[in-house]
Amino acid sequence: MKDTTQKWRYVAAIASLAFASRLAAQPTATINLENVQGPVMGNVYTSPYFGTVGSNPSLVPLICDDFSDESYIPETWTAYVTSLSGVTTGPVLWSGGGVVPGVGSINESAAYTTAALLGLEIINTNQSTPAGAEAAGDLSFAMWALFDPQVFTDQTGGSCTLPGGIGCLNSTDLAAAEADLQSAYNTVKTSGLNTANFDSREGANVTIYTYASGAVCPGTTCSGPPQEFISVTTPEASTPIVLAVDLLGFVALVGFLRKRASQSI
Repeated sequence: MKDTTQKWRYVAAIASLAFASRLAAQPTATINLENVQGPVMGNVYTSPYFGTVGSNPSLVPLICDDFSDESYIPETWTAYVTSLSGVTTGPVLWSGGGVVPGVGSINESAAYTTAALLGLEIINTNQSTPAGAEAAGDLSFAMWALFDPQVFTDQTGGSCTLPGGIGCLNSTDLAAAEADLQSAYNTVKTSGLNTANFDSREGANVTIYTYASGAVCPGTTCSGPPQEFISVTTPEASTPIVLAVDLLGFVALVGFLRKRASQSI
C-alpha cells in the first residue's frame, strides 16, 4: 500500500509539473476591452465586444462564451491564446463533459466547434437593424447555454430563476436561442466539423482568449476574472459589423458589462 501511494503521488506530481510547463509555454497576449456592440437582452450585453489584442492597435470583434464571470469597460488583462485546434490541450474555460439541454452530452472539442460556428453566425449577422440585433443576441445566449446549461434550465416552463433576473429572456428569445444551439450542434455533428478542420472548411480563423492574469479596471475594482472570449475572423466578417454612434460614450455610462450567475460545468 505504501509503495502504491508513493507511486500515485509521484505520478500526480509529474502530471502537475507537466501542466505547469504547458501553461508556461502557452502563448499570451494583452487584451484591452474597449466597447460593446451587442444589444441588451435579459439585462446583459451580448456579442460582439470590441478590443485590441497584443500590440495591434486595431479594434477586433470578440465573442463572449462565458456567462458566469464579469467584464468591465475599459478592462485590460493578460490572456492565454489558444487556437481552435488546440483547445483539448490548452488552458480554456471548458473543464469537462456536460449535458446541454436540447443537445445532450457534449465533449470539449464538440463544444468549442459549436461555439465557433455560433460565433461565425454572430459575426456575419448585420446588427444595424433591430431584427438583426435580436437574432445576434439570441445566438449569444445559445453560446452561453452551451458552456453553462443553467442559462436554459433555469428558464424552463416560462419561468426564470437566474439570480437577480440576470439572463432571463422572454419566451420568444428563449425559444430562438434554444433553436440556434440545436441547429449549430446538429450542423457540427452531421457535417463532420471539428476543432481540427473548422478553420479550413469554414474559411475562418478562430482563437480563444482565456484569462491568465493581471486584470486592471481603471476607476473601479475588477470583481473576479474577466470572461473568456472567442475571435472569429473571415475576409467578409467586417462587412455586417456596424458600431453604434457614440458607442464609447454610451458604454462609459454603463460601467461594467455583466453580472453573472454562478457556473458549474
